[in-house]
Amino acid sequence: MAKLVWIESGWADAEHIFDFLAQTNPTHAAATLKNIRDALDILKHAPQIGRPAAKNCRELLIGRHHGGYTAVYRYDATTDMVLILKIRSQRQLPSS
Repeated sequence: MAKLVWIESGWADAEHIFDFLAQTNPTHAAATLKNIRDALDILKHAPQIGRPAAKNCRELLIGRHHGGYTAVYRYDATTDMVLILKIRSQRQLPSS
């Protein structure tokens, strides 16, 4: 089973999402973060499930449409470690 590791930028993205949503609905903010964490848990068992992306990364789609998020991550098979690099709203344009 792969180990999930959040790097600082990924964790900061999750905090930003929570803070933004909590301004209007703290309960929804907490539920959204739980949904993101629950979705990322699948990477422990299937780390290559996400679609291939740039720079040896993969993307896991979480939710859908305007309420969905994309987790950008990198899997290192040598160490069996998944690095969570970014979490962004699916409304955002991909960063370069």
